Amino acid sequence: MRYFLLLLLSMSLALNGYFYLKLQALTSGDSSFFSLAKTAGKKPAFSGNSQIAKLSPNPIEKQHQRENASDNGELIAGETITALLAQIKTLVQSQAYYDALALFVDLNQEYPAQALPVRESWLTYIDNLLKAKRFNAAELFLQAYLHAYPDDVAFLSLRVDFFQAKRQTEQAIEHAYDLLYHVLDYQQKIDYLNAARERVKQESKILLQRQAWQALAQLCQQVLALDPEFYDIQLLLARAEYEQDLLVAAESNARPLLDLPQLASQAQSLLDKIDAAYTEPSRIPLKQEGQHYIVRGLINQDHPVSLMLDTGASISLLSQETFEQLGLEAQASFIETIRLNTAGGVVNSSLYQVSSFEISGYILNDMHFAVSPYFSSEHDGLLGMNYLGRFNFYIDQADKSLKLEQKSP
Repeated sequence: MRYFLLLLLSMSLALNGYFYLKLQALTSGDSSFFSLAKTAGKKPAFSGNSQIAKLSPNPIEKQHQRENASDNGELIAGETITALLAQIKTLVQSQAYYDALALFVDLNQEYPAQALPVRESWLTYIDNLLKAKRFNAAELFLQAYLHAYPDDVAFLSLRVDFFQAKRQTEQAIEHAYDLLYHVLDYQQKIDYLNAARERVKQESKILLQRQAWQALAQLCQQVLALDPEFYDIQLLLARAEYEQDLLVAAESNARPLLDLPQLASQAQSLLDKIDAAYTEPSRIPLKQEGQHYIVRGLINQDHPVSLMLDTGASISLLSQETFEQLGLEAQASFIETIRLNTAGGVVNSSLYQVSSFEISGYILNDMHFAVSPYFSSEHDGLLGMNYLGRFNFYIDQADKSLKLEQKSP
């Protein structure tokens, strides 16, 4: 019994000592408990409060963690941007413009603020290429950029400058008017329309000073197809047609302008000149080439042609190439297949009838033209007696002109 009591007393003292040491470790933060636990081969024990303290850092620690994460993110972003900019610059310098644009698109999507200065520098770069007449490089760069951003009006405007710098006036004007369809703001549309018209005025002024009437007429026709309310150009077209003795076409363009107060006086003055030209025998200038003379005429009041006078030809003739280029197949009526005597022998040709043919207001309706694939010349065809024979005509070789008068009834 005594041994049993001693055993209980020893166990009680041991338990009391254990809990005492544990309590001391928790309250004082002494590490001796953990050392004892380790030497006993046991894991240290943590209270529930100490686990919460471990998982939930204080607010200052949280702020430090956020700042560190932000700094790391900015560092990575900065390194990425620097690497992209370096690659883009290298690709542009090697004229790998499409590859450069592929990287630029990525940069613009992720870091638009950093992409904007690159775009601005490219505008200057292409402008400098144009000033240096490095047209191939400028064209490739513009094509690559507009492939990725087809509505960027700043680069579209540079494309207009590109064609103007190459003196490709037709394309420059076409693209200048095309800018109107890439903006939605009404005032911007007006601004681009006025800019396009100013460009047309400058070009037409040059042609007017040179008296390049045919080129001027072609320019005016192109512009009116794009801008039918540009009435100043319609009047200029009438003037160019009058100077080429295309009197019917000139009158048809000038007469509607009488209803416009700002142009009525000029239109009436031109119409007076046209009426005077109708009443006097026409002196039609000819262009001499060797032993031949070339005259300009108008088919269906719309298609100018250059024809070589041939008083030995019974029928007028157009080359197959001219016939197709003017789109006359859809406008002319096929009559029959005929046989023509040529320097190379007898050939088959198609005979067509057009609505009208005119030289200086002398119109022949329902005129026939033979169309031949064998006619080879710098000109569009021959003017034969089926037209000349309808008038009193005289070829003044000294004056290099053709005089026409209506035959008496």
